[in-house]
Amino acid sequence: MLTLFLAAALGAAPPVSSPVTVERTGGPLQVRAVAVLPPDVAKKLPVGELKQDEGERVLTFALVDADSGKAGDAMFGRYEHDNGRLVFTPRHSLRAGERYRATLTLGKRTATADYVAPAKKIVGTPAVEKVYPTADVLPANQLKFYVYFSRPMRETSTIFDHIRILDNKGKEVEDPWRRAELWSQDGKRLTLWIHPGRIKKGVNLNEEIGPVLEPDRSYTLEIDGKIQDADGVPLGKTYRKKFSTKKAERSFVLVDDWTLTPPKAGTRGPLTLAFPRPLDHALLKRLVTVVDRNNKPVAGRVELGKGEKSMTFVPEAPWRAEDYRVVVDPELEDLAGNTPEKLFDVDNEALESKPKPQKLRFRPGK
Repeated sequence: MLTLFLAAALGAAPPVSSPVTVERTGGPLQVRAVAVLPPDVAKKLPVGELKQDEGERVLTFALVDADSGKAGDAMFGRYEHDNGRLVFTPRHSLRAGERYRATLTLGKRTATADYVAPAKKIVGTPAVEKVYPTADVLPANQLKFYVYFSRPMRETSTIFDHIRILDNKGKEVEDPWRRAELWSQDGKRLTLWIHPGRIKKGVNLNEEIGPVLEPDRSYTLEIDGKIQDADGVPLGKTYRKKFSTKKAERSFVLVDDWTLTPPKAGTRGPLTLAFPRPLDHALLKRLVTVVDRNNKPVAGRVELGKGEKSMTFVPEAPWRAEDYRVVVDPELEDLAGNTPEKLFDVDNEALESKPKPQKLRFRPGK
């Protein structure tokens, strides 16, 4: 056995503990593997930090397959050698409920140490909290849906097989999605793009298969209850958003068409903007800002109105009796992907005229 081999190599009585162990470095998902090396092996290894392949030749740390009981590929991380101790620290935290194995290899001899990461205590089930746009009438060239979940979800390309668009007869619309996983950093928001090739006029997909949505029809966006969160817990309940369509929207987002209601000076009253049609809620919060007369951004909170057809801006400090300006980024989109400068599914080069830069200025009243 390797323990006896090591004991003989060190000229000591057989140790009780294994030459390889797994130790916690913080919480139960932060660990390191530690191996005690025989002197002849230690002499061959550089002191200090080792390259991945140098460390792997002696010590590996891997996820154990639940069915076969065999360790998989070695994980990436940091190897350090000091005074006959080789330490491996994984690059990422472990996954709750999984078994891992540290393996010390010396020629044909091996020793192992397993570690089971404690399973999370899971309470309740995940849920779909909200779907944007919230309006129930959408343009036939609707481009995106945003799905917000109550907790981080499992990121997998098969999710597109569990999110469907049904027509008014309950028939599934054929393959509507651009199958690119677009998750927020916290794993709670999924952005669903209707395939642009099914929207843009004259494109092969649109001509051969047809558009995903037709004007003046009724549809249902259906999110299957089988979709799982990051811990493998399914939604359990299927979510449905019913909506109808109107004609396609193929015009610029014109800031001059917005209605601005100024606040009162000396107060923290809201600045209100109303739009003639709904705008992309995620971009609206990020790409519409307020600056003062020195072009310095005004700190404050943005809230969206019903159907994303309005927004209010509440400043952190009272308004001053001076000029302010609403800055609109040219990348701001409506629900069909049109911006103040470009149309989504129109040949912009062929347009005879394009909107001029637009500005919204205001001065808080008395």
